[in-house]
Amino acid sequence: MMMRRRIYTSVLSVSLLGLLSPAAEAAWPFKKKDHSNKNVPKAEPVYEDNLPVAQAIPVSLPSVHQQLAAIPAMTSAGADSHNGRSHLIVNRQQDLSGVDACASIPGQKNFLNSIEGAVRMSLTDRQIETNIHIDPPYGLPGTANSQPVSLLSNPICVQDADQIAAILGKEFLPDAKSIQSLKKFSEASNADRRLALQGDTQALALFNRRMTQMMGCLSYEESLNSFKSDEDEAAVEEGFQAALKAMPDAKKFFADSSGNVTRPSGVLFAEDRDGNFFNEIRAAKKNGMLTPDLLKSLKEKYKSWPVVGTYQFNPKFGNVGPCVDQWNKIVTNPACKINGSSPSDVMRALASPGQTFNTFCGVQKVVQAFNSQVNTNIPTGVDTSNLLPNGQIKAPQDRCVSLVARSGAGRIYSHFGPWRNSVKDNMGKLMNCVSNSAK
Repeated sequence: MMMRRRIYTSVLSVSLLGLLSPAAEAAWPFKKKDHSNKNVPKAEPVYEDNLPVAQAIPVSLPSVHQQLAAIPAMTSAGADSHNGRSHLIVNRQQDLSGVDACASIPGQKNFLNSIEGAVRMSLTDRQIETNIHIDPPYGLPGTANSQPVSLLSNPICVQDADQIAAILGKEFLPDAKSIQSLKKFSEASNADRRLALQGDTQALALFNRRMTQMMGCLSYEESLNSFKSDEDEAAVEEGFQAALKAMPDAKKFFADSSGNVTRPSGVLFAEDRDGNFFNEIRAAKKNGMLTPDLLKSLKEKYKSWPVVGTYQFNPKFGNVGPCVDQWNKIVTNPACKINGSSPSDVMRALASPGQTFNTFCGVQKVVQAFNSQVNTNIPTGVDTSNLLPNGQIKAPQDRCVSLVARSGAGRIYSHFGPWRNSVKDNMGKLMNCVSNSAK
């Protein structure tokens, strides 16, 4: 069961860029910033409110941040209904001594709140944190020299099959139904965006809802579909123990007053492997050759690593680093800061019972994909509609951004498997959920 789910998403979790081995990523250190939250009293979250907002909003209108304050939080999740579950709306505990204290939805109580809060935090234009493994391969100028980006900053590309094939290659082209669903989602999002940038709060609420529903569907594809039976719960507990074994210093964050260590309810812990592990299993199954001995051999060939939470991040991998840096720049409550040089502290943040930082990093991975397209100087790093007749790229503010992406040098940075259709049917599953969630 667990193995089946990871087939859908693990191809992109092989490495940060599709260029680095897991070992290389694990060895890459986070920036040496000490954001330890030891002995810091609880406090109300405080956010920066002086950052630039989407440029198309006239300065006389209230900022996105201020407009969002007037929008009620969502109370239903289309992804739950689509999947016949209630993972997103069931009440969860919150760790108010850590990152959950900086939830942007007041009174956050479930994963839907945390996903929507992450979307809201990502609607304001900011210079997006990157690192040395992202900038050169994707033709980026570095954070300090980049154009500010958000979920709202640029329209989504409305793409046909040829445009998608140019990004993914014909081998990974989704079916016609998926392409049509993506086109409808892009057009509807752009319509909401245009009105939102004119100060229409209702349109902003609709855009926020649409992005939250999409990220809710992505959460099921990444992890939540794994919670279906007692067998799955046992596998998740096994993953939790494996993560603690890999990072024993993290045990203290999951211990109660009596010293009992327990996994936060609803938070997925699993063991992931190189994408080729799953590809070889799939090929062996197709040919009727998957035996216990072959499975054992493949497990020895492809070593596992722990992945944590709603969007399945490894606390030791470098691809979490930009999320940590971005988070620490946005939140000003010291209790919420994350010590990026400590994998145990990163694990605590990723595994918080409210999933505030994990969902933030999940949404930021979409923003980071947009950032790579807005700020790249490489023509193959954008959708073909962004190219001028002379082959040059349009100005950053004039570009559309693609949700569909395929990582690799000179391409579009991407983290999530469904957006590259990594196993040839996961984009279809995602878009089916997104389409149903819009009804």
